Amino acid sequence: MPIQKIISKKAEFISKQSTALLSKIKIKTDQGSYSPGSRVLATIELHLKKPIEARSLEARLFCTQTRRTKAMREMDTYDYRMERELGVPRTTHLAATTSVSEKVVHSERKIVSGQKKYESGAFEVEFQLPPSAQPTSHSFSHDSKKVVWKIEARLDVPLAPDIVAAKEIIVEAQ
Repeated sequence: MPIQKIISKKAEFISKQSTALLSKIKIKTDQGSYSPGSRVLATIELHLKKPIEARSLEARLFCTQTRRTKAMREMDTYDYRMERELGVPRTTHLAATTSVSEKVVHSERKIVSGQKKYESGAFEVEFQLPPSAQPTSHSFSHDSKKVVWKIEARLDVPLAPDIVAAKEIIVEAQ
C-alpha cells in the first residue's frame, strides 16, 4: 500500500475521532415525572460538528437498583489485636461491614434509526414504563436501596468513540 494511502486513511481516522469528540447528544422528555405504566416520549437531539457515518442511533430505558447491606461479624484474634496495635478503640469483638451492590432491574433497548450518514437533527422515541416500576429514590431509605431510572442515547460510530448521553427520569410512587 503506497504511503499516501496510509496517510490518507490515518487522517480520515483522526478526522472521525475528532468529529465524534466534538459532537454531542441532548435528550429531552415530554414530562418532568412519570407514574408506573405511563408512556415516556423522548426527543434525541444530535448536535454534530459535521455529518457522521454511523451504524445506528439507539435508545435505552433502564433502571438500576443499588442495595446496601450491613453485616456484623465476629473478629478473630488477629484482627482484634491488629486494631488495638493501630490504636482503634474497641469494646467488643464484633465488626460491622457494609457492602454495596448495583444491578440493572429493567432494560429496554430500541434502534431509533439504522446505518446512514447522520446530520444534526432530532429523533423521537417512545418507551412504556412497566406497571410494576419502582419509584425513583436517591438515598438509602428504610429498605437500604436506591432506584434510578435513565434514558440513554448512543450514536454508534465505527472506528471512533460512540457519542453517548443519558438523562434521568423521575418515576413517582402511585
